[in-house]
Amino acid sequence: MNYYPYHYKTTDGLPSGKPYFDKNETVYRDDSAAFVGNLISYLRALSQVPDGPMPKDGEHQLTWTSAAARDKHGSAWTATIAEVGWGQADLGLSIFWVTRDRLRMATFTAPLYTDHMRLYVPHPPAKTDTLIDKIKLPFEPFDPMVWGTVIAIVFVHALLKVSLTARLWWAEWADKVGWERARFWRKALFLLGRFFESAYESTLITYGGAPDFDEQHRLATRFLNIGFGIFLLIVLNSYTANLTTFLTWKTPPFQPYVKNMFEASISSPPTKVCAHKILQPTFDNLWPRANFHYRYMDTGDDVRAAILEDGCDAFVVSERAMSVQDKMEKARCELVASSWREGDPKGFIEGELVASVEVALPARPDVANAMSYWMKHLEEEARITYGKVLANSRTDRICSLSLDASINFGLHQLTVEEFIGPLLIFGAFVGLAILTRSGRICFKNRDTVVTNLRKGALGSMRTAALITAWKLRSAVAEQRAIEVGESSVRQQSEILSAVKGIYDELNSQQQMILEIAQRTSGLAVPAKPAFEGRPSRASAGSARTTAGGSEPELNADTVERSKEVLERFGTVGGSAASGADVARARLSHLGIRASAP
Repeated sequence: MNYYPYHYKTTDGLPSGKPYFDKNETVYRDDSAAFVGNLISYLRALSQVPDGPMPKDGEHQLTWTSAAARDKHGSAWTATIAEVGWGQADLGLSIFWVTRDRLRMATFTAPLYTDHMRLYVPHPPAKTDTLIDKIKLPFEPFDPMVWGTVIAIVFVHALLKVSLTARLWWAEWADKVGWERARFWRKALFLLGRFFESAYESTLITYGGAPDFDEQHRLATRFLNIGFGIFLLIVLNSYTANLTTFLTWKTPPFQPYVKNMFEASISSPPTKVCAHKILQPTFDNLWPRANFHYRYMDTGDDVRAAILEDGCDAFVVSERAMSVQDKMEKARCELVASSWREGDPKGFIEGELVASVEVALPARPDVANAMSYWMKHLEEEARITYGKVLANSRTDRICSLSLDASINFGLHQLTVEEFIGPLLIFGAFVGLAILTRSGRICFKNRDTVVTNLRKGALGSMRTAALITAWKLRSAVAEQRAIEVGESSVRQQSEILSAVKGIYDELNSQQQMILEIAQRTSGLAVPAKPAFEGRPSRASAGSARTTAGGSEPELNADTVERSKEVLERFGTVGGSAASGADVARARLSHLGIRASAP
C-alpha cells in the first residue's frame, strides 16, 4: 500500500519520481512496479552487508497484502502481521507498533525505532492581565503556605519577645495603666494590647531585616534575635531575588491550556483526546481517567476528521509521523479549536509525552532472529540505523510546534502597572490612619461634636419649620383671596338688590302720593309713573298748572294724609327727604359709604 514516505510507488517508476497518490490501488497490486521509500532504503542497506542473511538486491519480492487478510482485520498493518503469522509471508515491511495483541499473532525483529507519542493541543489564545493579576504580582514569589509561615514566625517572635523582656517594661507600664486597680477583663485587654504592640515592632523589624539591639537584653533574648535575624536574612533575600524575576521577566501572554494527559484527565469539562485505536490497551493502562476517543490516526486526513467530525479537543500522534508526513503537519497547522475566535492563533502545538511505543518488523522466527542480529551488526559496523535513515525524510516545519515565538516576552522595563498592588496597600493603610485619627479626635471632642450636631439638627428643623409655615401662609392667603372674591360678588349682588328694592319702594310711594293728589285736586295721574330720583320743581309746577291754570284747593283731610305719606319717606320739619337719602341710609346699613349728589 501507499504509505509515504516509508514505502510507496512513483508515477514514473523511478525512486526520484513523483509519489503516486491516486486512490486507485491497481498500481500497488502490480508487483512489476518497484516500491521506494526510507524503509526500502534501510532494507537495501541490510542486503548489502557482507555474508548477511538478507537477499541481495533483486532477490527479494515485495507484494500486496492479500484481500482476505484485509477483510478479516480492519487495519492493513494488522492484516500484514496476520499473513506473516500464517506463514504466507516471510517479513512484513512497514511501521508496526509492537503491542501485546500483535505479539500473540507473530514474532517481531529487534526494535527499529521508538515512537514517542505526543499530545497535540490547540494554540491558546492571548491573555490580557486584569487588575487582580497586577495586584497579585508582588505576592507571587511566595506561595500562600510560605506567606502563612512568615506571618506565624513574626507573631511567635512578638510573643516570645514580650515575655522575655517583661522585666524591662512591666513596672512602668503596670503603673501607667493602673494594673493593680484594674478588673480581670481589663487586665486581659491590657495584655492583648501589649502583645499587639510587640507584634507591631516585630513587623517593622521584618521590613528592615535587622532585629533590635539593647544592652539590657539577656542571653535568652539575644538567642531569640539571632535566630529571627537568620530567618529574616534568608527570607528577605529569597523574596527579593524571586521578585526581581517576577517583575522583570515577561511571560508569554497566553491563557492557561492543557499541556499533558494529567491535566487533560482532570480538566472540567473533560478534554476529548483522539488517539489510534491500535494503542487503546496501552493508553487505557497508562491514563485510565482520560477521555480518549479511539480511531485510526495514520494520515493527515485522519487528523482532520478527528477534529472536525469527531469533535476532539486534542489528538495523540507520534513525533515521527509529525516530522516526516507533510500532510499531517499541514493539518496540524491549519486546524483550530472549536472555541477559536477571529484574531486568535491558529493550529495545534506540541504538548508533553503520552507514551513510548517500539516499532519493529513482523517476521518468521528464523528471519526475525537473523534480521535482529544483522541490524545490530549494521549499527555497530556501519553506524547505520533506521533512525538515521528516517532523519533524511524529515520535512521543514510549516508552523511552530511551540507557543507563538512572535510574541515578545522575556526581560522588560518595569512600569507603574507592576506597582499597583503596593500602591493600593499603601492607600488602604493611609485611609485607616485618617479614619483612626478622625475617630480619636471625635472621641476627644465628643461633647462639642454632639452639641454641634444638635445645633445643626435644630437649625435644620427650624429652617424646615419656617419653610413649612411660609408655605401654609401662602396657601391660607390664596384661600382667603378666593373667599374675599366670592364674598365681594355676593355683597355686590346684595347691594344691587337693596338699591333696586329702594327704588321700587320710592316709585310705589310716589304713585301713592300722586293718587292722593288726584283725589283731592282732580289731577290726572300718568299711566306708568317712573321715579327718576327726587321730583324736580318743574314737575311740581307743571302739576300745579295743569288744571286750568289755578292751584287746587286743599282741605284739612288731604293735608293730613299727605303728611302721613311724607313721614314714611322721612319728612322732617316740613322738608321732605329725597329718595337718595333713603338709599344712602340703606347702603350704610350694608356697610357701604355713599356720597351725596
